[in-house]
Amino acid sequence: MIIRQQQEAVFQSAADARYHLLLREHYRKAIPEQAGKYDDTALLSVIAETHQRARRYGLQTADGMCRFIGLAIIIDPRFDDEASTAAFLAAPELDPDVKVGMLCDVISAKLRKAGEGRS
Repeated sequence: MIIRQQQEAVFQSAADARYHLLLREHYRKAIPEQAGKYDDTALLSVIAETHQRARRYGLQTADGMCRFIGLAIIIDPRFDDEASTAAFLAAPELDPDVKVGMLCDVISAKLRKAGEGRS
């Protein structure tokens, strides 16, 4: 059996749609306050658009994708448009999934520090 490129695209689109629904439920449970800023349709849209950008940056692991999309929900749907963030993500020196992990660590530390300042 030969699967044409067009058929493969249909299969990938269906798989992505299921993945996005699973991610929506994950974020509703994992980060309810941030995900609650969006209705179901808007959250799916953020997830789908961010997933495509994550692929363009070369992310491949489920963990990397989940973290990247989570940053978009927590910070801003286009957080990676910021010049230094975009340059860091586009730099070829490190694996894309490692870069997202590093970015999450830095942002988590900053958020914790900011939270401590409010106490």
